[in-house]
Order: sequence, then C-alpha cells, then structure tokens
Amino acid sequence: MITMMDTVGTIILFVYGHAFALGLLGFIYWRHASRWRDLARVYPKRASDRLKAWHLQTVYFDDGGAFPNRHRGTVTLALTEAGFAISDLPPFSLLAPDMLIPYSDIRVSKRNKTHIAPIMWGEYTCLEFRNAPDMKIYLYGQAAAALTDVYHDRRPYDGPSNLAKSAV
Repeated sequence: MITMMDTVGTIILFVYGHAFALGLLGFIYWRHASRWRDLARVYPKRASDRLKAWHLQTVYFDDGGAFPNRHRGTVTLALTEAGFAISDLPPFSLLAPDMLIPYSDIRVSKRNKTHIAPIMWGEYTCLEFRNAPDMKIYLYGQAAAALTDVYHDRRPYDGPSNLAKSAV
C-alpha cells in the first residue's frame, strides 16, 4: 500500500530531478551564449526594417578561444538599411539578445575550410568588427553571399589597420 509519505517523497524527487536537469541545461546554454552576449553588449540595437532575412541559419562565434560557439539552425540573419541584424529563436533568445551591427563596423572576408576545418566544411564568410576586434562570426550560405555583396558595394571597414589611422 502506498502511503502519504511515499507520495510526497516521489513528488519531491520528481521536482528536484527536473529542476536540477533544467538548471543544468540552462547553465550550459548560458555559458554557450556568452560570446553572443559579449557581441550584443557592443551592438545592442534591434532591427525593425528587415529588407531580406534568412531564418534557421547556423552561425559560429569565435573570440580566439579553444572552440567557436555554434548556434545551429536557430538564428535569423537579416540585411537592413542600418546594418546586419542577428537574432535567435525563442527560448534561446532569452540568453542571446538581438543585435544590429552597422555596415560601417563590419569587415567581410571569404575563407576556406582550413581555418576551422573540424567544425565547418567548405568556403565560409568571416565577419570582423570595429568595436569588438577579438570577436569573429563565421557564416555560410545565401546570407553570407548577400552580406558579402553588400560589403563589396560599401567597403565600410577595412580592418584594424585603418582603425589605427582614424584614431590619430
């Protein structure tokens, strides 16, 4: 026969087990999204006028650490009048806020698979940023091609060497 204490014990174990599992998963994603949040602190604006958007994209954030953080299939990339917008799907967007990076702060370059070969295959696009020089974003596909075209039309930021000249 099941007693009241058995039922209460089962409920406590159930709640504790699920809270621990959800807390652990939340902590893992919080750590995983740290590079995203670092870049979002520099570029905190939200895009409102999307000209072209690509949904369910994969993006890699790299700040020179051991491995880039991969946000696979949850990211929306968009071109706007003001810049390049990056947002994550809910519930991931709770820890990875939207950002809008002005075209004038982006440097775009094409690279091949040898740079981060174990993670990404084929040609990809590397984004570097004026206000976050240690951070890089790697992306590929149609969004990368469109951003590269916009970059070549505008050529706003030509790397750290020009920053040193303009700061003087």
